Amino acid sequence: MTQAPGATDQRIKDLYQKALQYADQDPETALSVARKTAEAICQAISTASGLAAEGGEEDRTLDKLIGALQTAKLIRAHEMIPLRTVQWYGNVGAHSRVESHVITARWAQPCLRALDVVYDWYLAAHAKHLPPPPPDQPAVEDAGEAAEVLSASALAERMSRQLGPEICNRVRAALGVKSRGAISNKLINLLLAELGLVMKKPEGGWGLTAEGAKWGKETQGIGPGGAPIQVLRWNEGVLDRLSPRAREKAGLTADAQPVPAGDLLSASELGAELVARIGAAGANALREHLGIKNMSGEISAQIVNQLLQDCGFHVKGADGWALTKEGAEWGAETSGRGPQGQAVPMLRWQRRLIDHLAENIEERVGPLPTDEEELDEEQADDVEEVEVDYDTVGDLTARRAIDLELVDYVALVTGRSTQSVKRALSEAHGRTKVRNVFREYYDMAVIGNMTIRWALDCDAVGAIARLIGFSERRVKARLQGVHGRTSIAKVFEDVWG
Repeated sequence: MTQAPGATDQRIKDLYQKALQYADQDPETALSVARKTAEAICQAISTASGLAAEGGEEDRTLDKLIGALQTAKLIRAHEMIPLRTVQWYGNVGAHSRVESHVITARWAQPCLRALDVVYDWYLAAHAKHLPPPPPDQPAVEDAGEAAEVLSASALAERMSRQLGPEICNRVRAALGVKSRGAISNKLINLLLAELGLVMKKPEGGWGLTAEGAKWGKETQGIGPGGAPIQVLRWNEGVLDRLSPRAREKAGLTADAQPVPAGDLLSASELGAELVARIGAAGANALREHLGIKNMSGEISAQIVNQLLQDCGFHVKGADGWALTKEGAEWGAETSGRGPQGQAVPMLRWQRRLIDHLAENIEERVGPLPTDEEELDEEQADDVEEVEVDYDTVGDLTARRAIDLELVDYVALVTGRSTQSVKRALSEAHGRTKVRNVFREYYDMAVIGNMTIRWALDCDAVGAIARLIGFSERRVKARLQGVHGRTSIAKVFEDVWG
Protein backbone atom coordinates (compact mmCIF):
# COMPACT_ATOMS: atom_id res chain seq x y z
CA MET A 1 0.00 0.00 0.00
CA THR A 2 1.41 3.38 -1.05
CA GLN A 3 1.99 5.84 1.77
CA ALA A 4 0.68 9.39 1.66
CA PRO A 5 3.37 11.97 0.77
CA GLY A 6 3.39 13.42 4.26
CA ALA A 7 3.83 10.01 5.85
CA THR A 8 6.68 9.23 3.44
CA ASP A 9 8.53 12.45 4.30
CA GLN A 10 8.05 11.80 8.01
CA ARG A 11 9.35 8.22 7.69
CA ILE A 12 12.46 9.47 5.89
CA LYS A 13 13.03 12.05 8.64
CA ASP A 14 12.60 9.36 11.34
CA LEU A 15 15.08 7.03 9.60
CA TYR A 16 17.59 9.86 9.19
CA GLN A 17 17.41 10.83 12.87
CA LYS A 18 17.61 7.18 13.91
CA ALA A 19 20.84 6.73 11.92
CA LEU A 20 22.35 9.72 13.74
CA GLN A 21 21.19 8.42 17.14
CA TYR A 22 22.98 5.11 16.57
CA ALA A 23 26.17 6.78 15.28
CA ASP A 24 28.17 6.72 18.53
CA GLN A 25 26.91 3.65 20.35
CA ASP A 26 26.16 1.21 17.51
CA PRO A 27 27.80 2.43 14.28
CA GLU A 28 27.12 -0.87 12.49
CA THR A 29 23.37 -0.39 12.96
CA ALA A 30 23.77 3.29 12.01
CA LEU A 31 25.23 2.24 8.63
CA SER A 32 22.33 -0.12 7.99
CA VAL A 33 19.74 2.54 8.89
CA ALA A 34 21.60 5.11 6.75
CA ARG A 35 21.24 2.77 3.78
CA LYS A 36 17.52 2.37 4.49
CA THR A 37 17.20 6.15 4.60
CA ALA A 38 18.85 6.50 1.20
CA GLU A 39 16.63 3.72 -0.18
CA ALA A 40 13.50 5.44 1.16
CA ILE A 41 14.60 8.74 -0.41
CA CYS A 42 15.21 7.11 -3.80
CA GLN A 43 11.90 5.25 -3.58
CA ALA A 44 10.03 8.47 -2.76
CA ILE A 45 11.58 10.30 -5.73
CA SER A 46 10.92 7.32 -7.97
CA THR A 47 7.27 7.14 -6.94
CA ALA A 48 6.72 10.88 -7.32
CA SER A 49 8.23 10.74 -10.81
CA GLY A 50 6.14 7.77 -11.94
CA LEU A 51 9.14 5.44 -12.28
CA ALA A 52 7.99 2.98 -9.59
CA ALA A 53 5.04 1.81 -11.68
CA GLU A 54 7.38 0.65 -14.44
CA GLY A 55 9.10 -2.09 -12.42
CA GLY A 56 8.36 -4.81 -9.91
CA GLU A 57 9.65 -5.47 -6.40
CA GLU A 58 12.98 -6.76 -7.75
CA ASP A 59 13.61 -3.31 -9.27
CA ARG A 60 13.32 -1.53 -5.90
CA THR A 61 16.75 -2.41 -4.54
CA LEU A 62 18.86 0.65 -3.77
CA ASP A 63 21.31 -0.04 -6.56
CA LYS A 64 18.54 -0.35 -9.19
CA LEU A 65 16.70 2.66 -7.80
CA ILE A 66 19.82 4.80 -8.12
CA GLY A 67 20.42 3.48 -11.65
CA ALA A 68 16.85 4.26 -12.70
CA LEU A 69 17.00 7.78 -11.27
CA GLN A 70 20.31 8.38 -12.99
CA THR A 71 18.95 7.14 -16.33
CA ALA A 72 15.94 9.42 -15.92
CA LYS A 73 18.37 12.28 -15.16
CA LEU A 74 16.74 12.90 -11.79
CA ILE A 75 20.13 12.69 -10.06
CA ARG A 76 23.05 14.88 -11.11
CA ALA A 77 26.68 13.76 -11.03
CA HIS A 78 27.59 15.66 -7.86
CA GLU A 79 24.55 14.15 -6.08
CA MET A 80 25.59 10.63 -7.03
CA ILE A 81 28.80 10.73 -5.00
CA PRO A 82 27.27 11.06 -1.48
CA LEU A 83 24.42 8.72 -2.44
CA ARG A 84 26.79 5.97 -3.57
CA THR A 85 28.91 6.57 -0.45
CA VAL A 86 25.90 5.84 1.77
CA GLN A 87 25.12 2.77 -0.35
CA TRP A 88 28.65 1.32 -0.10
CA TYR A 89 28.98 1.92 3.64
CA GLY A 90 25.42 0.75 4.19
CA ASN A 91 26.18 -2.54 2.47
CA VAL A 92 28.80 -3.14 5.16
CA GLY A 93 26.23 -2.54 7.88
CA ALA A 94 23.65 -4.76 6.21
CA HIS A 95 25.93 -7.68 5.31
CA SER A 96 28.74 -9.50 7.17
CA ARG A 97 31.55 -8.26 4.95
CA VAL A 98 33.64 -6.60 7.63
CA GLU A 99 34.25 -7.73 11.20
CA SER A 100 32.24 -5.73 13.73
CA HIS A 101 35.26 -4.44 15.68
CA VAL A 102 36.41 -2.59 12.56
CA ILE A 103 33.20 -0.58 12.33
CA THR A 104 33.88 2.17 14.85
CA ALA A 105 32.06 5.49 15.17
CA ARG A 106 34.97 7.28 13.52
CA TRP A 107 35.13 4.73 10.69
CA ALA A 108 31.42 5.28 9.98
CA GLN A 109 31.61 9.10 9.94
CA PRO A 110 32.06 9.48 6.13
CA CYS A 111 28.77 7.59 5.60
CA LEU A 112 26.86 9.79 8.04
CA ARG A 113 28.33 13.00 6.62
CA ALA A 114 27.31 11.81 3.15
CA LEU A 115 23.84 11.02 4.52
CA ASP A 116 23.60 14.63 5.74
CA VAL A 117 24.22 15.82 2.18
CA VAL A 118 21.70 13.37 0.68
CA TYR A 119 19.01 14.30 3.23
CA ASP A 120 19.54 18.05 2.75
CA TRP A 121 19.34 17.56 -1.04
CA TYR A 122 16.08 15.63 -0.65
CA LEU A 123 14.55 18.30 1.58
CA ALA A 124 15.55 21.10 -0.77
CA ALA A 125 14.58 19.46 -4.06
CA HIS A 126 11.90 16.85 -3.39
CA ALA A 127 10.29 16.89 0.06
CA LYS A 128 6.96 18.74 0.14
CA HIS A 129 5.71 18.16 3.64
CA LEU A 130 8.75 18.99 5.81
CA PRO A 131 10.24 22.46 6.22
CA PRO A 132 13.76 22.87 4.81
CA PRO A 133 16.60 23.12 7.32
CA PRO A 134 17.06 26.66 8.67
CA PRO A 135 19.80 28.60 6.84
CA ASP A 136 21.32 29.95 10.05
CA GLN A 137 22.39 28.26 13.27
CA PRO A 138 19.93 28.77 16.13
CA ALA A 139 20.89 30.68 19.22
CA VAL A 140 22.75 28.59 21.74
CA GLU A 141 19.79 28.78 24.10
CA ASP A 142 17.74 26.89 21.49
CA ALA A 143 20.37 24.20 20.89
CA GLY A 144 18.01 21.53 22.16
CA GLU A 145 15.66 22.21 19.24
CA ALA A 146 18.40 22.54 16.58
CA ALA A 147 18.06 20.46 13.42
CA GLU A 148 21.86 20.53 13.06
CA VAL A 149 23.44 19.07 16.18
CA LEU A 150 26.78 17.30 16.46
CA SER A 151 27.84 14.24 18.39
CA ALA A 152 31.19 14.06 20.20
CA SER A 153 32.51 12.08 17.20
CA ALA A 154 31.48 14.82 14.78
CA LEU A 155 33.03 17.49 17.04
CA ALA A 156 36.26 15.47 17.19
CA GLU A 157 36.37 15.09 13.42
CA ARG A 158 35.84 18.80 12.76
CA MET A 159 38.36 19.89 15.35
CA SER A 160 40.95 17.46 13.98
CA ARG A 161 40.54 19.03 10.55
CA GLN A 162 40.76 22.54 12.00
CA LEU A 163 43.92 21.93 14.03
CA GLY A 164 45.94 19.59 11.82
CA PRO A 165 47.97 16.51 12.88
CA GLU A 166 50.84 18.26 14.66
CA ILE A 167 48.64 20.42 16.90
CA CYS A 168 46.35 17.43 17.61
CA ASN A 169 49.39 15.51 18.88
CA ARG A 170 50.31 18.42 21.18
CA VAL A 171 46.76 18.48 22.58
CA ARG A 172 46.86 14.72 23.19
CA ALA A 173 50.19 15.02 25.02
CA ALA A 174 48.90 17.91 27.16
CA LEU A 175 45.90 15.81 28.20
CA GLY A 176 48.08 12.84 29.13
CA VAL A 177 47.54 10.69 26.03
CA LYS A 178 50.87 9.18 24.98
CA SER A 179 49.84 7.91 21.56
CA ARG A 180 49.73 10.21 18.53
CA GLY A 181 46.67 10.76 16.36
CA ALA A 182 43.54 12.82 15.83
CA ILE A 183 41.23 14.30 18.45
CA SER A 184 39.05 11.54 19.96
CA ASN A 185 35.66 11.51 21.69
CA LYS A 186 37.44 11.13 25.01
CA LEU A 187 39.52 14.27 24.43
CA ILE A 188 36.43 16.24 23.39
CA ASN A 189 34.73 15.31 26.67
CA LEU A 190 37.85 16.25 28.67
CA LEU A 191 37.96 19.66 26.98
CA LEU A 192 34.21 20.15 27.53
CA ALA A 193 34.74 19.29 31.21
CA GLU A 194 37.50 21.91 31.50
CA LEU A 195 35.08 24.45 30.05
CA GLY A 196 32.50 23.46 32.68
CA LEU A 197 30.00 22.18 30.11
CA VAL A 198 29.93 18.54 31.23
CA MET A 199 30.69 16.58 34.37
CA LYS A 200 31.10 12.92 35.24
CA LYS A 201 27.96 11.16 36.45
CA PRO A 202 28.18 8.96 39.57
CA GLU A 203 26.78 6.04 37.59
CA GLY A 204 29.28 6.66 34.75
CA GLY A 205 29.23 8.66 31.55
CA TRP A 206 28.98 12.39 31.05
CA GLY A 207 26.13 14.72 31.93
CA LEU A 208 25.39 18.33 31.07
CA THR A 209 26.01 21.12 33.55
CA ALA A 210 23.72 24.12 33.72
CA GLU A 211 26.13 25.99 31.44
CA GLY A 212 26.40 23.00 29.11
CA ALA A 213 22.60 22.91 28.69
CA LYS A 214 22.93 26.21 26.79
CA TRP A 215 25.09 24.49 24.18
CA GLY A 216 23.74 20.96 23.93
CA LYS A 217 21.14 18.47 25.01
CA GLU A 218 20.80 14.84 26.05
CA THR A 219 19.18 12.65 23.41
CA GLN A 220 18.08 9.05 23.40
CA GLY A 221 20.57 6.62 21.88
CA ILE A 222 21.02 2.88 21.59
CA GLY A 223 23.74 1.15 23.57
CA PRO A 224 25.26 -2.33 23.27
CA GLY A 225 22.59 -5.00 23.05
CA GLY A 226 19.94 -2.43 22.12
CA ALA A 227 19.67 -0.90 25.61
CA PRO A 228 18.60 2.77 25.60
CA ILE A 229 21.26 5.27 26.72
CA GLN A 230 21.65 9.02 26.98
CA VAL A 231 23.81 10.62 24.27
CA LEU A 232 25.03 14.23 24.35
CA ARG A 233 24.66 16.27 21.19
CA TRP A 234 25.95 19.79 20.67
CA ASN A 235 25.22 22.99 18.83
CA GLU A 236 27.93 23.60 16.24
CA GLY A 237 28.75 26.90 17.97
CA VAL A 238 30.41 25.02 20.84
CA LEU A 239 33.43 24.62 18.53
CA ASP A 240 34.08 28.34 19.04
CA ARG A 241 34.73 27.55 22.71
CA LEU A 242 36.51 24.23 22.19
CA SER A 243 39.02 25.47 19.63
CA PRO A 244 40.67 28.18 21.80
CA ARG A 245 40.88 25.74 24.74
CA ALA A 246 42.53 23.10 22.51
CA ARG A 247 45.01 25.67 21.17
CA GLU A 248 45.79 26.74 24.72
CA LYS A 249 46.45 23.11 25.73
CA ALA A 250 48.78 22.81 22.72
CA GLY A 251 50.78 25.80 23.94
CA LEU A 252 49.51 28.13 21.22
CA THR A 253 48.09 31.59 21.46
CA ALA A 254 44.34 32.02 21.20
CA ASP A 255 43.01 32.87 17.75
CA ALA A 256 44.46 36.30 17.18
CA GLN A 257 42.61 39.23 15.68
CA PRO A 258 44.32 40.68 12.59
CA VAL A 259 46.69 43.52 13.47
CA PRO A 260 48.47 46.06 11.25
CA ALA A 261 51.77 44.72 9.91
CA GLY A 262 53.68 47.87 10.86
CA ASP A 263 57.40 47.13 11.11
CA LEU A 264 56.84 43.37 11.26
CA LEU A 265 58.64 41.13 8.75
CA SER A 266 57.46 38.10 6.82
CA ALA A 267 59.54 34.90 6.76
CA SER A 268 60.93 35.88 3.32
CA GLU A 269 61.89 39.33 4.57
CA LEU A 270 63.51 37.81 7.67
CA GLY A 271 65.59 35.57 5.40
CA ALA A 272 66.84 38.53 3.36
CA GLU A 273 67.71 40.46 6.53
CA LEU A 274 69.57 37.45 7.91
CA VAL A 275 71.69 37.20 4.75
CA ALA A 276 72.49 40.89 5.10
CA ARG A 277 73.57 40.18 8.70
CA ILE A 278 75.61 36.96 8.33
CA GLY A 279 76.55 37.22 4.64
CA ALA A 280 76.22 34.77 1.79
CA ALA A 281 79.05 32.67 3.23
CA GLY A 282 77.20 32.31 6.54
CA ALA A 283 74.00 31.48 4.66
CA ASN A 284 75.82 28.74 2.74
CA ALA A 285 77.25 27.36 5.98
CA LEU A 286 73.69 27.09 7.30
CA ARG A 287 72.47 25.48 4.07
CA GLU A 288 75.27 22.92 4.23
CA HIS A 289 74.44 22.23 7.90
CA LEU A 290 70.80 21.60 6.92
CA GLY A 291 71.86 19.20 4.16
CA ILE A 292 70.98 21.53 1.27
CA LYS A 293 73.34 20.93 -1.64
CA ASN A 294 72.64 24.10 -3.59
CA MET A 295 74.95 26.79 -2.21
CA SER A 296 72.94 29.79 -3.41
CA GLY A 297 73.93 32.11 -0.56
CA GLU A 298 70.25 32.65 0.29
CA ILE A 299 68.03 31.95 3.31
CA SER A 300 64.57 31.13 1.99
CA ALA A 301 61.24 31.48 3.80
CA GLN A 302 61.21 27.68 4.14
CA ILE A 303 64.55 27.73 5.98
CA VAL A 304 63.37 30.59 8.22
CA ASN A 305 60.19 28.68 9.09
CA GLN A 306 62.30 25.65 10.01
CA LEU A 307 64.46 27.80 12.30
CA LEU A 308 61.36 29.34 13.91
CA GLN A 309 59.83 25.91 14.46
CA ASP A 310 63.05 24.60 16.02
CA CYS A 311 63.01 27.62 18.35
CA GLY A 312 59.45 26.71 19.38
CA PHE A 313 57.96 29.94 18.04
CA HIS A 314 55.36 28.41 15.75
CA VAL A 315 53.94 25.01 14.83
CA LYS A 316 52.41 23.64 11.64
CA GLY A 317 48.60 23.64 11.69
CA ALA A 318 45.93 22.61 9.20
CA ASP A 319 45.77 26.13 7.71
CA GLY A 320 49.43 27.07 7.93
CA TRP A 321 51.71 28.10 10.79
CA ALA A 322 50.23 28.76 14.24
CA LEU A 323 51.90 31.04 16.77
CA THR A 324 52.98 29.49 20.09
CA LYS A 325 52.98 31.36 23.42
CA GLU A 326 56.78 31.72 23.18
CA GLY A 327 56.45 32.98 19.62
CA ALA A 328 53.89 35.60 20.66
CA GLU A 329 56.77 37.50 22.30
CA TRP A 330 58.44 37.85 18.89
CA GLY A 331 55.61 38.01 16.36
CA ALA A 332 51.91 38.41 15.67
CA GLU A 333 49.19 37.00 13.50
CA THR A 334 48.19 39.47 10.80
CA SER A 335 45.78 39.32 7.88
CA GLY A 336 47.15 38.48 4.45
CA ARG A 337 45.90 37.40 1.04
CA GLY A 338 45.87 33.83 -0.26
CA PRO A 339 46.51 32.73 -3.87
CA GLN A 340 42.88 33.40 -4.82
CA GLY A 341 42.80 36.78 -3.10
CA GLN A 342 41.00 35.43 -0.03
CA ALA A 343 41.82 36.74 3.46
CA VAL A 344 44.16 34.37 5.30
CA PRO A 345 46.01 34.59 8.63
CA MET A 346 49.73 35.27 8.27
CA LEU A 347 52.52 35.33 10.84
CA ARG A 348 54.90 38.28 10.83
CA TRP A 349 57.87 38.90 13.09
CA GLN A 350 59.57 41.72 14.97
CA ARG A 351 62.84 42.99 13.54
CA ARG A 352 64.68 42.24 16.80
CA LEU A 353 64.24 38.53 16.03
CA ILE A 354 67.08 38.84 13.47
CA ASP A 355 69.66 39.02 16.29
CA HIS A 356 68.14 36.00 18.01
CA LEU A 357 68.11 33.90 14.83
CA ALA A 358 71.66 34.93 13.92
CA GLU A 359 72.84 33.68 17.33
CA ASN A 360 70.82 30.49 16.85
CA ILE A 361 72.50 29.87 13.48
CA GLU A 362 75.96 30.34 14.97
CA GLU A 363 75.11 27.91 17.77
CA ARG A 364 74.16 25.34 15.14
CA VAL A 365 76.98 25.88 12.67
CA GLY A 366 79.82 27.28 14.73
CA PRO A 367 81.81 30.42 13.84
CA LEU A 368 80.43 31.68 10.55
CA PRO A 369 82.77 32.51 7.65
CA THR A 370 82.44 35.99 6.23
CA ASP A 371 82.23 36.96 2.58
CA GLU A 372 85.54 38.79 2.99
CA GLU A 373 87.23 35.62 4.27
CA GLU A 374 85.97 33.67 1.26
CA LEU A 375 87.16 36.42 -1.05
CA ASP A 376 90.63 36.27 0.58
CA GLU A 377 90.70 32.50 -0.01
CA GLU A 378 89.83 33.03 -3.68
CA GLN A 379 92.52 35.65 -4.08
CA ALA A 380 95.00 33.30 -2.40
CA ASP A 381 94.01 30.58 -4.86
CA ASP A 382 94.70 32.95 -7.75
CA VAL A 383 98.38 33.27 -6.77
CA GLU A 384 98.80 29.76 -5.43
CA GLU A 385 99.77 26.84 -7.61
CA VAL A 386 97.45 23.86 -7.18
CA GLU A 387 98.88 20.37 -7.01
CA VAL A 388 96.78 18.24 -9.31
CA ASP A 389 95.88 15.06 -7.46
CA TYR A 390 92.66 13.26 -6.63
CA ASP A 391 92.11 14.80 -3.18
CA THR A 392 93.16 18.34 -4.01
CA VAL A 393 90.96 18.63 -7.10
CA GLY A 394 88.03 17.08 -5.21
CA ASP A 395 88.25 19.88 -2.63
CA LEU A 396 88.31 22.68 -5.22
CA THR A 397 85.14 24.62 -5.99
CA ALA A 398 83.45 24.08 -9.33
CA ARG A 399 84.34 27.60 -10.43
CA ARG A 400 87.99 27.14 -9.46
CA ALA A 401 88.24 23.84 -11.32
CA ILE A 402 86.99 25.54 -14.50
CA ASP A 403 89.36 28.50 -14.04
CA LEU A 404 92.34 26.15 -13.67
CA GLU A 405 91.28 24.22 -16.77
CA LEU A 406 90.96 20.94 -14.89
CA VAL A 407 87.94 19.70 -16.86
CA ASP A 408 90.04 17.03 -18.64
CA TYR A 409 91.45 15.77 -15.34
CA VAL A 410 87.98 15.55 -13.74
CA ALA A 411 86.77 13.66 -16.84
CA LEU A 412 89.62 11.16 -16.36
CA VAL A 413 88.80 10.78 -12.65
CA THR A 414 85.05 10.34 -13.12
CA GLY A 415 85.06 8.42 -16.39
CA ARG A 416 82.69 10.97 -17.92
CA SER A 417 83.11 12.84 -21.18
CA THR A 418 84.81 16.23 -21.14
CA GLN A 419 81.61 17.87 -22.37
CA SER A 420 79.54 16.23 -19.60
CA VAL A 421 82.01 17.35 -16.92
CA LYS A 422 82.13 20.92 -18.19
CA ARG A 423 78.35 21.15 -18.26
CA ALA A 424 78.03 19.73 -14.71
CA LEU A 425 80.62 22.14 -13.32
CA SER A 426 79.04 25.12 -15.08
CA GLU A 427 75.53 24.31 -13.86
CA ALA A 428 76.61 23.76 -10.25
CA HIS A 429 76.85 26.70 -7.86
CA GLY A 430 80.34 28.14 -8.11
CA ARG A 431 81.11 27.35 -4.46
CA THR A 432 80.07 23.70 -4.62
CA LYS A 433 83.08 21.42 -4.25
CA VAL A 434 83.98 19.15 -7.15
CA ARG A 435 83.54 16.01 -5.02
CA ASN A 436 79.95 17.11 -4.30
CA VAL A 437 79.19 17.76 -7.96
CA PHE A 438 80.17 14.22 -8.97
CA ARG A 439 78.89 11.28 -6.95
CA GLU A 440 81.79 9.17 -8.30
CA TYR A 441 84.19 10.92 -5.94
CA TYR A 442 85.00 8.69 -2.95
CA ASP A 443 82.43 6.09 -4.03
CA MET A 444 84.14 2.79 -3.19
CA ALA A 445 82.07 0.85 -5.71
CA VAL A 446 83.10 3.20 -8.53
CA ILE A 447 86.77 3.41 -7.51
CA GLY A 448 86.96 -0.34 -6.98
CA ASN A 449 86.07 -0.92 -10.63
CA MET A 450 88.84 1.41 -11.81
CA THR A 451 92.24 0.00 -12.83
CA ILE A 452 95.69 0.38 -11.32
CA ARG A 453 96.70 2.46 -14.36
CA TRP A 454 93.82 4.84 -13.60
CA ALA A 455 94.91 5.20 -9.95
CA LEU A 456 98.46 6.11 -10.99
CA ASP A 457 97.37 8.49 -13.77
CA CYS A 458 94.98 10.31 -11.43
CA ASP A 459 97.37 10.24 -8.48
CA ALA A 460 94.59 8.62 -6.41
CA VAL A 461 96.90 6.63 -4.12
CA GLY A 462 96.15 8.90 -1.17
CA ALA A 463 92.40 8.53 -1.66
CA ILE A 464 92.70 4.72 -1.84
CA ALA A 465 94.83 4.67 1.32
CA ARG A 466 92.24 6.70 3.20
CA LEU A 467 89.34 4.52 2.03
CA ILE A 468 90.91 1.25 3.23
CA GLY A 469 92.89 2.58 6.20
CA PHE A 470 96.37 1.88 4.76
CA SER A 471 99.35 4.19 4.59
CA GLU A 472 100.24 5.54 1.16
CA ARG A 473 103.54 3.63 1.27
CA ARG A 474 101.72 0.35 1.89
CA VAL A 475 99.31 1.05 -0.99
CA LYS A 476 102.18 1.82 -3.37
CA ALA A 477 104.03 -1.32 -2.30
CA ARG A 478 101.05 -3.52 -3.12
CA LEU A 479 100.57 -1.85 -6.50
CA GLN A 480 104.14 -2.57 -7.59
CA GLY A 481 104.39 -5.34 -10.15
CA VAL A 482 100.60 -5.57 -10.65
CA HIS A 483 99.33 -5.40 -14.23
CA GLY A 484 97.90 -1.95 -14.98
CA ARG A 485 94.56 -3.35 -16.12
CA THR A 486 93.87 -5.09 -12.79
CA SER A 487 90.97 -3.55 -10.87
CA ILE A 488 91.66 -1.80 -7.59
CA ALA A 489 89.09 -3.94 -5.78
CA LYS A 490 90.93 -7.09 -6.98
CA VAL A 491 94.29 -5.88 -5.68
CA PHE A 492 92.81 -5.00 -2.27
CA GLU A 493 90.09 -7.67 -2.17
CA ASP A 494 90.97 -8.63 1.41
CA VAL A 495 90.01 -5.15 2.70
CA TRP A 496 87.90 -3.56 -0.02
CA GLY A 497 84.34 -2.91 1.20
